[in-house]
Amino acid sequence: MPRPQPPLPPRNLLRNSGQPEVKTHDETGRRLSFGDDGSIVDILVLWTDAMQAAAGSATQAQADVLNGINSFNTAAENSGVLTRLNLVYSAKDHTGYEEGGSTGDCLTDIRGTSDGNMDYVHDLRDQYGADMVALVTSVSCGTAYLGPNNGAYMFSVTGR
Repeated sequence: MPRPQPPLPPRNLLRNSGQPEVKTHDETGRRLSFGDDGSIVDILVLWTDAMQAAAGSATQAQADVLNGINSFNTAAENSGVLTRLNLVYSAKDHTGYEEGGSTGDCLTDIRGTSDGNMDYVHDLRDQYGADMVALVTSVSCGTAYLGPNNGAYMFSVTGR
């Protein structure tokens, strides 16, 4: 049986192209994601009454949130993505927000600053220095704005 050969070192496709070299792999040979600077994204997570009811308790709702953060970070690490989520605050929404319509409607509601739907979220975000706000609902889908180019759009809605 042939002996396994060590992996070849990663090739840099830009080498000798006149362009500056771009690091495509880390020191262990794992492929890096382009545009990934290893940022820590501080995230504030709220959940709805309906999500907590679906979870069965506040304790389980909190565990679901922590599991989601840990799952993201593990998947990122396993994929060679350097960015990580850091949970800075999480709690059940205290206004009794009712999930209605679509996840897009929920996204608009949580992002709004003076529409009467969870407007306090923006003060919490400032208080805890969160880069992103996530709302966890009882629905089985999710939506978010794309890109961190503008902090005003760093909001997401995700189903439990």
